Amino acid sequence: MNTLAFTLAGVRFQLRGARDDLVPRLPEAYLKFRAGPPSGPAQAEYRVLDPRDASLAPVETGALLWQSETWRLGRTGDGRLGIELQRVADGQWIPVVNAQPDFSRGDIRPLYGRMTAPSEYALNHPYDQTILLNRLLHFGAGVVHACGIEDRGRGLIFAGRSGAGKTTLARLWRGLGATLLNDDRVILRNSAAGVLLESSPWHGEDPQVNSATVPLRAIVHLNQARENRLRRLEGNEPLTALLATTVAPFYSEHGLEQLLDAWTAVTARTPSYRLDFTPDARAVELCRAEFRDA
Repeated sequence: MNTLAFTLAGVRFQLRGARDDLVPRLPEAYLKFRAGPPSGPAQAEYRVLDPRDASLAPVETGALLWQSETWRLGRTGDGRLGIELQRVADGQWIPVVNAQPDFSRGDIRPLYGRMTAPSEYALNHPYDQTILLNRLLHFGAGVVHACGIEDRGRGLIFAGRSGAGKTTLARLWRGLGATLLNDDRVILRNSAAGVLLESSPWHGEDPQVNSATVPLRAIVHLNQARENRLRRLEGNEPLTALLATTVAPFYSEHGLEQLLDAWTAVTARTPSYRLDFTPDARAVELCRAEFRDA
């Protein structure tokens, strides 16, 4: 069978080989998110091409939405969105994804790295996160730079950019009995059942990833300090702080509108805090004392 699926934040992604003999494979980090046989249609489905297949449409000149030195995104001549990698050997831009504007369907040419080398895996950085992030937004979900843990059945995230102490806190919580979901990037979803926390496949220094969906108890923004102090954020602070640590589709006006709507609801339904902390177990105990009776 040349089809496989995985689920992130309740959204089913399906990958299908373009030929019967092309069997998509997932990188190891995705394996804990594998899904079983479908009970209904997938929310996103991608056809995986042979890496040698150069049939994808290129991004049109003048239709760029985003460009860095390694990858770019723009519109193709047939009305889809294209993702291209720059091949360092000759500076050529090589198409790797053609997708519908809502990222619900598309084609993937599995190449990776600065040499745009053929990959044994269907999903590779950076196009994997671009596809998944943009599709998740249609379901009220987004990705945050945060450590996520489950403690006594409830989820907590500790948000901050690189160096904020996410991995340090992840290890402290795990050492005191909590379950680490991911030490670097987690998914929040605003749903009818409440705000839900789930891991993502994209971990940081700590390779442990656990796929679980738990109700989100609090959003905690990190600041390293000489003593521990927990302060609840008020007014516009929660939304501003969450946006500052979000993996945002800044190249898409519609995507940003979807994200703003989702995060406005998330911060209205979930308390947010600033944690000034020292890297020891006292910071964990301070948080547990604050959230114990909620």
